[in-house]
This record gives sequence, C-alpha cells and structure tokens, in this order.
Amino acid sequence: MSNGEVLVALLGAGREQLPALRSARSLGLKVVALDGQATAPGLKEADQSFVLDLSDEAEVIELLAKSGISAVIPAPIGRMLTTVGAVNDALGLRGTSAEAARACVDKARFDRVAREAGLRRPHQKVVRNRVELLAAVQRLRPCIVKPSHGSGSRGVVAIGNDSDASPLLARHLDALPPGQLSIVEEEVVGREVGIDGFVDDGRVHVLLVRDKVLTPRPARQELAFAAPAPLTTRQTEQVESVLQQFVTAIGLQMAPIHADVILCSDGPPVIIEAAPRPSGMFLSDAMVPAVCGIDFLGDSLRAVLGRAPAKAVRPQSSAAVLRMLPGSTDREAARNSQEWTDMAASLPGVLAVWPPTHPQSSHSVASAAGVMDRGLLLVGASTVSEAWSRSDAALAALKSLDEPVHNIETEVPHAHQR
Repeated sequence: MSNGEVLVALLGAGREQLPALRSARSLGLKVVALDGQATAPGLKEADQSFVLDLSDEAEVIELLAKSGISAVIPAPIGRMLTTVGAVNDALGLRGTSAEAARACVDKARFDRVAREAGLRRPHQKVVRNRVELLAAVQRLRPCIVKPSHGSGSRGVVAIGNDSDASPLLARHLDALPPGQLSIVEEEVVGREVGIDGFVDDGRVHVLLVRDKVLTPRPARQELAFAAPAPLTTRQTEQVESVLQQFVTAIGLQMAPIHADVILCSDGPPVIIEAAPRPSGMFLSDAMVPAVCGIDFLGDSLRAVLGRAPAKAVRPQSSAAVLRMLPGSTDREAARNSQEWTDMAASLPGVLAVWPPTHPQSSHSVASAAGVMDRGLLLVGASTVSEAWSRSDAALAALKSLDEPVHNIETEVPHAHQR
C-alpha cells in the first residue's frame, strides 16, 4: 500500500474472527476482509471488504495478489484454512502452508500423517455410503462418527455399545455437509485436553493446556474450559513430544497451533486433531492472555509479519474458566442489552462476557455455533477451583435476572463431576 501503510488479509469475517481483525487494527494495520456471507460482521469493520467464496483458491489469490497484502491474519477458521495456506504459498507469505493445512483439515489425511509419524491414533474407517457406515459402526463401537472435514462439531455423534445406532446415524447424516464423507473412529477412553501454542522455526512452544467439559452423549461439543489443566511432569513432556512429532511430520515452520489430545492411563497421549491456527470460541483472544499474560493473537500476527512479539504482561489471573451461559426460554432478548452485559461484566471475577447472538437460537448446543449463540462467560481466579466457584456464583446471579430457566441440557458439570 502507499504512504507506508501495511495491508493484511482476513479470511472469514464472522464473530469468531472479529478479535483478530481488531488486533490488526490496534497495531495500525489496514485490513481487507473476505467472507462468503454478506452479513458477516467483520466486513463492516474492515478497511476493504469482499464477499467471495473462500473455497475458490484461485480467485482469492488473484484478489489478494492485486491488493498487495503483507500477511494473512492468523484467525480461527475451519475447512477454509487450506485457502489460507494456498495464499501464503502463492504470495510467499509467512504462516501455514497449504500442505500443512490440508493435513489437518482432512481427517483421513490427518490420521495417515499421524500414524506415519509414529503417533498413537484410534482405529478409523472412512465410509462412502450407509451400508459401509453401519458395518463400520458395528465393528468399531463404542465409536465416534464425524464428517471427514472440520464441521464445528456439527454431525458428530458418539455411539456406545448399548446405543440404538439408527437415530444417531440419521442425525449424523442429516448434518453431514455436502460433498463430505463419514468417518467412524474408535472411541478412546481418557481425559481430553486442549492445547494452545505457537510454532517458530519448526519448534513447538506450548503455552496453555486446558481441561474440557463436553456435552452429554451422544454429542461431543465443548461447553466449558478450565485452565491451566493440572498435568504431571511426565504428561507435560508427552503432550509436547506428541505435538512436536506431528508438526515435524506436516513440515510446519511458523504458525499458531491448537490441538486436542486424550491423556491415557495405558500409554502415550492420543492425538485427536490439530490445526495451524488460533483456537476459536474466544480461547485465543481472551483465555490465553488472561492466564498466560501474552497478546496471543497480536503476537501471532507480528510473527507472520516478521516482527518481534510484544512484551509479556502480568496475567489477569493464574487460572480461568470459560463456560457457556445457561439457557433461558423467556428473557434471552434482555441479554442483548448493554445494561445486561455491563452488569454481567461487573460480577466478581468476570473478565469478559459475550452475550447471545440470537435470542431464539436454532442451533443445538451439540455444535460450536449453538454454544456461541447462547453466549459465554470468562471468569478468572488464583486457582481453577476458585474460578469454577466464581463462575457458579456469576451464573446464579445472571439466572436471577432472567428466570425462568428451563434448558437443562445447558447445565455444565465441573471437571471433577464428569
């Protein structure tokens, strides 16, 4: 750009990408935002905006080449992470490559790469029709059935040994995105944790490990996170080793990274997924800074621009809990008011609050979209136990404002209650 201005691109301009966009603006950068939906909120905040099919890599590359961008902003994004990699490759930019992105987005390829790297993985079967799907479920159950590419937990179901598979498979197939196959994966018994980190010159730096609380079966959507997760020295070493082996296998040199692994009592952790991008659901822009004291999104952007990271600051808390707001049937609209948001943010320990985006959400909490629709609360404290207690108190105070609360499925158990 002229006048010394630096232009960066944002691929995807939805609610989860807004913090990354605003981080870029706070650094004095100009932003060109692309999204397939004209209603994406980030299109209004960007300096330039285009409604474009992000799966059309050639068109995206042509547009951004003409724009003269200096980097693609690291931001939460799903299947279109491959387009981010394609842009980086075509324009010679820092960040994930297309090959590394494809190895993470395509679950069958992810499985193959991880196995070839010697990593522990559950047994998996890619199926192309209902007959194959039923056979694979019978062979591998208890199992997880999921789409072949990232879907924000839509269409993911857990099928136990005693479950009636037919309605669960119908639920999966109804949510299966067009053009995707089904994957049946052996269910792994253990403690699932999420990881946030950064890769620099091919080396993994783990910043935060967090425990998760998932929906009751058959869904497998995260409802809450608690950090830092208590790990033994051995577990910490194993998590770092697993992630480093995978990063080396996909040839990733520089990018933020998030991953999910299951800690097992009978051997090394099982890697479930990983991707060279920041975590969504406001984990990377709120929870990581609160506990670690770093500007994670800003530093990720500085890195792909070739700049030094910002000076670390004192963490807002030693521990934090991020959890979904309780469901309400009658007073959701009130939660979109500034008064409600201000009151929620003033409660003891509350670091941030994201009110519901849709008063009458059509999404089930079986998906990330459903959790985002209902809103989230971030609470900090000196210990994880105290953060849970503070979050309980905050949610009780919020419930008193909008009774009656009837949606039992949104009640979140503590980690020790699972």
